[in-house]
Amino acid sequence: LSEKAMAVGPDEDEDDSPLEEDYKVKVDLDDIDEGDEDEDEDEDEDEVEPLLKYQRLGASVPKILEKDSISCFVAHEKFLVIGTAKGKIHLLDLNGNESIWLQTHSEEINFLSLDKTGDFVASCSNDGKVIVTNLFSRQVKTVKFHQPISRVCLSPTYSTKPMFVAGGPQGELFLNQKGFFGDSSKIIHQKEGPIYAISWEGNYITWANDKGVKTITASNRSPIAFVALPKDALDLSKCRCSLVWADPTRLLIAWGDCVQVCQIRRPHGSKQEIMAVTAAFRTDYVVCGLAPYEQSLFAREGILKMAVLAYPHNEVSPKAETKESKEDTKGEGSMVDKKGASIPPTRPELRIISVTSPEKPDEVSSDSIPVRGYEQRKMSEYSLTSIMGPEDEALYYIISPQDIVVARPRDWDDHLTWLINHEQYEEALKTAESKQAKLKLHKISDIRENYLKHLVKTNHYATAARACPKLLQGNAHLWESWIFYFAEEEKLSTIAPYIPVRNPQLDSKIYELVLRHYIDTDPSELLKKLRIWPKDVYSIIKIISAVIDRLNQKVHTEQRPDLMRALGELYMMDEQFEKAMQVYLNLKSDEVFKYVRSFDLINFVKDYVLQMMQLDEKKTVALFMESLHRFTIREVAEQLESHPRLLHVFLDALFKRDPNLGAEFHNRQVELYAEFEPKSLLGFLKNSNFYLLETALKVCSSRKLYNEMVLILKRMGSNTAALKIILHKLQDVKQAIQFVESSNDNDLWEVLIKHSLESNIFLSDLLGHVGDHHVDSLLLVKQIPEEKEIPQLKQKILNIFTDITLQISVQEGCVDIVAKDCTRVNACLINNLKSGITVDKHSKCFICGRPKRIVVGRRECEDVYITLDGKVAHKSCYEDYLEEMEELRKAREEEERQFAMAAAETEAKRLQSHHISRKRIGTVLE
Repeated sequence: LSEKAMAVGPDEDEDDSPLEEDYKVKVDLDDIDEGDEDEDEDEDEDEVEPLLKYQRLGASVPKILEKDSISCFVAHEKFLVIGTAKGKIHLLDLNGNESIWLQTHSEEINFLSLDKTGDFVASCSNDGKVIVTNLFSRQVKTVKFHQPISRVCLSPTYSTKPMFVAGGPQGELFLNQKGFFGDSSKIIHQKEGPIYAISWEGNYITWANDKGVKTITASNRSPIAFVALPKDALDLSKCRCSLVWADPTRLLIAWGDCVQVCQIRRPHGSKQEIMAVTAAFRTDYVVCGLAPYEQSLFAREGILKMAVLAYPHNEVSPKAETKESKEDTKGEGSMVDKKGASIPPTRPELRIISVTSPEKPDEVSSDSIPVRGYEQRKMSEYSLTSIMGPEDEALYYIISPQDIVVARPRDWDDHLTWLINHEQYEEALKTAESKQAKLKLHKISDIRENYLKHLVKTNHYATAARACPKLLQGNAHLWESWIFYFAEEEKLSTIAPYIPVRNPQLDSKIYELVLRHYIDTDPSELLKKLRIWPKDVYSIIKIISAVIDRLNQKVHTEQRPDLMRALGELYMMDEQFEKAMQVYLNLKSDEVFKYVRSFDLINFVKDYVLQMMQLDEKKTVALFMESLHRFTIREVAEQLESHPRLLHVFLDALFKRDPNLGAEFHNRQVELYAEFEPKSLLGFLKNSNFYLLETALKVCSSRKLYNEMVLILKRMGSNTAALKIILHKLQDVKQAIQFVESSNDNDLWEVLIKHSLESNIFLSDLLGHVGDHHVDSLLLVKQIPEEKEIPQLKQKILNIFTDITLQISVQEGCVDIVAKDCTRVNACLINNLKSGITVDKHSKCFICGRPKRIVVGRRECEDVYITLDGKVAHKSCYEDYLEEMEELRKAREEEERQFAMAAAETEAKRLQSHHISRKRIGTVLE
């Protein structure tokens, strides 16, 4: 971590600037050495985001250090305490503002200790005094020892049970406690070398000396564990020994470049507690202090992490003494390598390590701390203290004689700042959106806009355009600003697909700007935009004018159709339907049919039938067939007269819809069918009654349409002429027989037989078909000359007999079926007659209308007749009714006989006129 990127406190002449109010990066030019300018300019592409952020503690601290220096430091979650080389204690808040100061010692304060409540602070010095001060009442308790005291530690519960432990270079460890007769100090350990460190957690007291680390219980001072000093450990007189409790049962120990993790456990079934070393490893640096690293947004849970204040070195020789080191004017703490050469001072580093392995931990991060005056500092002058500050934020204090640097885990604002500085805007935006409630400095809107600025600055216009809906969202002002920016950069087409039309709806000038751009550059995109954009977001009249102006200019051939379509769309939006239809018809676009149906525009296109038929016959015919009530048929026919085939298509569809429609054009249709669809002419002639037979016959005769001529001649009554066409032109025996049968004219049979006798082939075909029709076969056979040769005559005669036999068999079968049905129906009738008939007692005689008489009890009443349908009549009335019906029947039969006689006489006269023999006349009369 370069000093340039570290946040520093206010200048020394600013005494009351708060530490945490501003996280913006500040640079103290006095703290930047010339050597810092030689930092590597090539940054690592895979730079890892730091876990911590740093800030120099300002406010009252610089003023305190003007004439004094820090000798020790202790922190509480609510305040800080500084011990100085001049024996003073300064009480500061977490921002560095001094509240009180006390002159407690005449010499340098070696160590400070607070109880758990923060009410009492203990200080020790080489003057042999341990002074415990109540920070609220300012009461002071002084305990004097007859030897220098370098370490002191208050009991966590000192406010309720005053006790502390102290020790010094002479190796005696004292336990001071308040008894019945006053305070008493008792030596609880001695004769194992100087006391380097003391720690008190709960019921455990731990201290370090030349032999190692010992732990006892505070209640009965029974030993728990002894952790021996590692082999080849650095000289503890030149570096610090750190004892830190990570939790109530886990102890962290640092011996120079050795780190150990110890765990207090109670074996199963045992009352005695033990301490076991769970991890031990060496480092490539000297540990000046360590603290448990609290979990943060970057940490993985479940793994022990430590914050280590490291002093880098290169192959330091343990406990080495050279001439240079003995004569070192700087005193203890100078480092020498294995060759005895002095190692130049360097900056301390704060490293985060993860104890993933008992012997080889992982280093998570490493930051170089730009401490003031590090060139004159020894590694033993650095220390590390940690507390849990406000809002459960872990604070790490790096202490040197002339400086205090505060490290704290980076929060989400810091994370976003790092992402933005490294141009990772997408990740920054995702983080800001998911952690919006936890942000204090950053605004999502600013990140979004900066992201867009970054994209366009790096010429990623397409990416910027795609991101606009997400980044700009509903801010209409920003949308308009960025659209104008894209337009200025000639990138309007890039952002156009993403411009919103609702939520937010922009100013109409924006949409018109885009549409005018497409009018000049890409009419196909103009057409797309007109179809998807609502018509109320821009001025249709202005865009119509712009399109017309463009069409009046020189336009590429491939662009003109799209411009015309766009113009048609605009006319439709503006409800100028007639102009729109003209545009689409000029384009020969089938969209005209869609719009006519959708908007019911038949009245606007009925004068353009020819153009529509030329565009699509089927769609045009279907469209006009659905709207016959909206126009006259003559209006359409007159427009299509110059194109007979199209006229035929229209009239044919009209005739198929209703043969009575367009009757006035049926004569014309005969000609059209004969020319364009001769196969359909016969059906037309059969179903139409509105054409002139003479004209139709003339048309069919000119085109030799014989079947149609047969139909027309039959309608004209010229059956003989029609039969001759069948016989001579069509030469179809079966059709001839059918025609004769349908005509019911015996003269036609004679014509048919006479023609057949003239041709052996025709006669043979006639014999082959007479069995299928009601033809007098005997009459035909008798007229065949005896010497005439007919192909396959025998087989045809046999076929005739077979057909007649089959007909007889079928008739007999039908008679049997009818007889059986009659028997069955008669049986049903008898059963019905046998059943009783329900009669209403209030019914009347259906003949005379008088009420009938009924049976009451056993008294007999007048007889009545009851019909099957429940009607009732008196016996006398019914008998009279039957007599009247019989007389009427006889009269009707007489009338029918007389009518038959008259008809017979008329037929007889007709037969005489045709020279029929009297014998046949008698037969007819019979």
